[in-house]
Amino acid sequence: MTMDQSLLQFPLERILLLYDEAVVCLKRAAAAVSAGDQVLKTETLSRALGALNTLRAGLDPTQDPLLARNLEDLYQFSIHRIYDADSLNDCMAIEQAIQVLEVLRSAWRDIRKEVHAR
Repeated sequence: MTMDQSLLQFPLERILLLYDEAVVCLKRAAAAVSAGDQVLKTETLSRALGALNTLRAGLDPTQDPLLARNLEDLYQFSIHRIYDADSLNDCMAIEQAIQVLEVLRSAWRDIRKEVHAR
């Protein structure tokens, strides 16, 4: 994946921080589900949703419609899995969201390396 940094609504570092926040919160939520801690589960899932919604808000379909649509679809999948995890206490749903976000986070890290190499 290549991308000119000027196409981004948010700086790359902020994007990576949002992915980090979402993944860390989801991992804490999975631990909370396993421990039966409903309060921590709800708090951490809410924080993960906040990070994802901020990432969604940064999409600019006018710059790259296909990329924006694909990211939107992946964010929506993750959001739906988080809602499932919340309502069903489903650690597998959390793990599925984490897997998607970790792949995306890795791709954004590669983009950062490419941008800094220029």
